[in-house]
Amino acid sequence: MKKFLAFSFALFAVAGFVACGGDDGGTTPTNDVPAEGVTPDVAVDTPQTEGTVEVTPDVAIDTPPEVCNPKCDGKICGPDGCGGECGKCDKDAEKTLCNHAQTECIKPCDPTAEHKAWEKTGGLATLETPGDLAVVQAKCPDFSGDGKGDNGLKGLASTVNGELKKMVEGGDFNILMEFKGVTNFADTADFTLVGLLGEPDPSDTGTPKTKWQLMLESYDLETCQPVIQFPKAKITAGALTAGPNTFSLSIAIAELGGALTFTLEQGQVKMNVTDDAVTATDGILAGVLTKEQVDLTLALAEAQCDVEPPPEFCNYLSMAKSFLPMLFDLDLNGDTKKDAASLCLAFTLRGATVTGFIPPKPAQ
Repeated sequence: MKKFLAFSFALFAVAGFVACGGDDGGTTPTNDVPAEGVTPDVAVDTPQTEGTVEVTPDVAIDTPPEVCNPKCDGKICGPDGCGGECGKCDKDAEKTLCNHAQTECIKPCDPTAEHKAWEKTGGLATLETPGDLAVVQAKCPDFSGDGKGDNGLKGLASTVNGELKKMVEGGDFNILMEFKGVTNFADTADFTLVGLLGEPDPSDTGTPKTKWQLMLESYDLETCQPVIQFPKAKITAGALTAGPNTFSLSIAIAELGGALTFTLEQGQVKMNVTDDAVTATDGILAGVLTKEQVDLTLALAEAQCDVEPPPEFCNYLSMAKSFLPMLFDLDLNGDTKKDAASLCLAFTLRGATVTGFIPPKPAQ
């Protein structure tokens, strides 16, 4: 159960941001049912007093496989959109990275050489996904156009929030937000808010953790620029707003032996910044994950399973395919079918110090 949720919730984290799992959590009421037309192979228990999502063992699904047509026209490398590749960058020992356009193999840049110091940064102090409908409608962004906030994750709140709390309080994983160019934390008209992924610096033995080392995945290896950044962010009387923006991110899930790649659309952040130590309250991190992106992520995950032995997360792919459509709550193209999930995470920040990058693991 815990590892399945680690895989599934990772697919829906803002933003791809988060990889977690759990089988207990908060007690926020919610009453969610599967989207119309979806027949899951999981059981959904939604009593009036507490919303829960119970995952049953994987079972066979009697549905014909979808046909995927590779999209490689004009491309020489990188993913083909169906879990395969248009080509590999393995002919030159230095040019091992496929560029974004998938038209050339290039030499990866080195973020550790490009980035030596960081500006004022805040790290997560708390993180949860709102499960109460009134809170969701009041605080989360409106992606459906009905004037009320949306959160496709709200049915998971009672299941995952306990583990999210443990993850953040234990320092197992963190989202760091760098305020580039900000000197006035009450009013700044235009700056770039950068999102970084970090793990505790081993030298930090205190609680809570305040020193962090960055994952290389925080930076684009073609440009050495941050993968997640919100230009034209602003702070007005302490209220920060950033986005919307679209970004992709690859997150390794160590306990499951693989990595997942996400593209989050309409990504946005808001919070109340209380001081120049980067303390913030009432934070919301939100965005939209489309069915197309979920299908692509699952296809890329399946491609990682064609090895012996396969990564452990491969055991959960079939279950995930049935479970994840239940979280789709948006109809973006107006055809009455749910084709995207709104994601909303509530957070607070405390001041953080970036000490560098996570050192590479020694060669085996």
